[in-house]
Amino acid sequence: MMNPEELYQQELKQSEIDHKTPTAGAMSGHIISNLQILEQKIQQVKWYYVGDNKISLQNHLQDFLNDTLKFKDQLGEVLLDELEFVPSVSDEFQEFTMLKEDSKYKYNEGTKMINMLADDIQTNMMFITRAIKLAQKEDLYSLQKVLISILEYSQHEFRVLKAQTDTSIVRIKAELEEDED
Repeated sequence: MMNPEELYQQELKQSEIDHKTPTAGAMSGHIISNLQILEQKIQQVKWYYVGDNKISLQNHLQDFLNDTLKFKDQLGEVLLDELEFVPSVSDEFQEFTMLKEDSKYKYNEGTKMINMLADDIQTNMMFITRAIKLAQKEDLYSLQKVLISILEYSQHEFRVLKAQTDTSIVRIKAELEEDED
């Protein structure tokens, strides 16, 4: 029987293989890590946002925080069902996230804080769409289903947050097309 150190070394070896390929499981590990950091950033904005709509935004952000936790847990559960490894400690989250944290963010003006969350959602959606394609290719239908749910929610939340900054759908579309160029 393998001891915890040997098991962990086996996990690291498999993770390295999965990230070189890449696999739906590896992409989903990035999504889990992004969601973990996103949770912290949502909490930071909820606590430190200053603006006319603070109370309604705090209520919305609490729902967003709860939903993010729910989706992270659902994704972790389906990954485990598929016998995939799931990041579960701070070191792993930091290694696999593509989101940036900074204690100084809490002192930004409100619109900038909301745009930061929207940008993070957009970054995570890149990983989600890639993971959906990989899950489809790998015949991981349960994983694909959860990822599609997360993508749908993320698209909605992105639009809602951008609306908080008085950014119209036309402007959002133009900005996204500009980013693709």
